Amino acid sequence: MPLSSELEHADAAGTWPVALPPPSAQQKQQGLIVPQPIRPAALVDGTDAANQGRRSEPTVPHTPPPTPPPTPTATAATTPATASTPGNMVEKPDTLHLSGPQLTEWGHKWFTILARLPMCHSMFWVLFFVLAPLTTGWIHDTLVTSFTYRFITIWMLYGVTKFAMTMGYCFVGARRCMAAAQVSSDQWRERVPASNEIQFDDVVHVVVIPNFAEPVETLARTLDTLAAQAHSQQLVVVLAMEARDKKAHLTASTLTARYGSYFMHLLYSIHTVTEGEVGGKSSNENWAMRCAKTRLVDELGYDPSHIVVTTCDADTYFHPSHFSYLTYKFCSDESRYLRFWQGCTCFYPNVHDVPMLCGVRYTLLSVGFLGQLCNPFAYSLPFAVYSLSLNLALEASYWDPAVIPEDWHMYLRCFYATRGNVGVNPIYLPVGCECVVDDTPWTSLKACYQQSKRWQWGAIDVGFIVVMNAIKRAPLLRKIVVLYTAWEHHLLYNVMWIAMILAPYIFPTWGYWRFNLWVSFLVWNWLALVMLDGIYRAWLLPRRQHFKHSTEFFSVHRAVTMMLYPLSDLVLFVVPTFHAHLRMAL
Repeated sequence: MPLSSELEHADAAGTWPVALPPPSAQQKQQGLIVPQPIRPAALVDGTDAANQGRRSEPTVPHTPPPTPPPTPTATAATTPATASTPGNMVEKPDTLHLSGPQLTEWGHKWFTILARLPMCHSMFWVLFFVLAPLTTGWIHDTLVTSFTYRFITIWMLYGVTKFAMTMGYCFVGARRCMAAAQVSSDQWRERVPASNEIQFDDVVHVVVIPNFAEPVETLARTLDTLAAQAHSQQLVVVLAMEARDKKAHLTASTLTARYGSYFMHLLYSIHTVTEGEVGGKSSNENWAMRCAKTRLVDELGYDPSHIVVTTCDADTYFHPSHFSYLTYKFCSDESRYLRFWQGCTCFYPNVHDVPMLCGVRYTLLSVGFLGQLCNPFAYSLPFAVYSLSLNLALEASYWDPAVIPEDWHMYLRCFYATRGNVGVNPIYLPVGCECVVDDTPWTSLKACYQQSKRWQWGAIDVGFIVVMNAIKRAPLLRKIVVLYTAWEHHLLYNVMWIAMILAPYIFPTWGYWRFNLWVSFLVWNWLALVMLDGIYRAWLLPRRQHFKHSTEFFSVHRAVTMMLYPLSDLVLFVVPTFHAHLRMAL
């Protein structure tokens, strides 16, 4: 399929500027960078500790973007109301949309019980792989031994097929991203028909950035990439701060003064953890977006059906056409109020600053996520940086302030609020997130381990799905699919790795073809990883703003390093998964 045709089915990427230069006359004429200062509006009250463990510091001094020239007019989307704004911080949360999908008392009891399910599942399979080989010493050719061999074979075939499909669709995703590089922001605007119900300029993007005790320059790098958006005047940026951060007001004020003129509004909120809440990204987003809704919709009169909410981390680097492409997707989708939009999350911005084992793990996550996102046989769920309409967030009663994992859990709230009608659409634009970095290689490795363990707390959603499937109405097949997807990601993948890596050793009499399959999987997975890593770095991420990765397609050092991926997955995926399951059970 030619690249131009594939764009109709895929989506778009592009190139990143190395910095935020003053807009040239040609850029202004083409609409690539058109800063139009508008007085900053006020926002809501705060956020939470979204990025605990992230301590990555800039290695070069930050240069703030140039002060844009004043513009006397603004688009219709930027001026829905003429009310004056008292400041950049507001603290009036929405209290009218708090009746989303909730667990009953009976449901809470079962949810507490099922929180032990991941640990029971993991312990069963660990004991199985440890004890099953012992039967071969005194029971030969019995039903037990035959069953064990066949079951391990099924695990291996399942794992080989799953990883082969993921790696295969990585190449498909890479092609779509390269094709997207040919589409400009203005072309995304032109693709919205003039007769469309919602026009390109009608859309308002609210970007919520939860953070806790983040350095100013870390947040500044994220704001750089937002200010570099071709249509940044359609963005309302919400710095969701945490009351526990003593520098929250100072940080927000500093960034507001530096970047306020680049966006429609630059707001901030201060969140205090209250009884019944868990400090973290989810409770921060809940408070910040509730307050933002009050300011933008109730006070300033913005149309909630035209608002798209994007949540990201404090160190997220967007492609300069990201929100133009997202605007097109929102306008052109008739089911826009039942959709999540997910970019291609990658961890390349500072991948060379982390220990070797961590770098391999982050590389595997980057290419694997691209493959999962464009795999038509996979059920996609949002991860880390994603977007949804404000209408959908209201229907789900915002984010759950009482949980740690927020991306999948927010999707599940929307899933049950809409009786299973939501879905995730891909945005084939790379979105950079920093790897966790600490002062020393050892502490960086520990921070990466802790991050992986936090992610695996998402296994608690398996019990949530089981309970909600029992008490909420939705098509049975969709209930089964979402349960299986969560089960596979949180409970099967770690066991699959153990089965595939240990099987030839714990069963030395295995057949010749099984051993060849095992070796072939490791070799082909390594070759695919090396090639996809080169494609990602050299072809998909050229001239990226705040990306410090190497752009050479191949190096012997990178290829040899990638051989550590089985060890990296064991130390930074399998073990943290079991650790998280154990903590959930206690």
